[in-house]
Amino acid sequence: MKSRQTHSQRLFDLLLGAKGPLDDFVNDRRNRGEPWRIIARDLYLETGEDITGETLRAWYVDQAS
Repeated sequence: MKSRQTHSQRLFDLLLGAKGPLDDFVNDRRNRGEPWRIIARDLYLETGEDITGETLRAWYVDQAS
């Protein structure tokens, strides 16, 4: 888990509620091999907040492979 989050990351943590935190949401999906754009779509479906796959990739650069 990252020690410093952006305001947007904290917002997603709050909006995800029981489905969060964001780090777990993203890590679970990346471990299943889902691409960043699909994870971004899933976040939108869960929270109503739009985000790009590129933004997620930048936040989780150590997992961007």
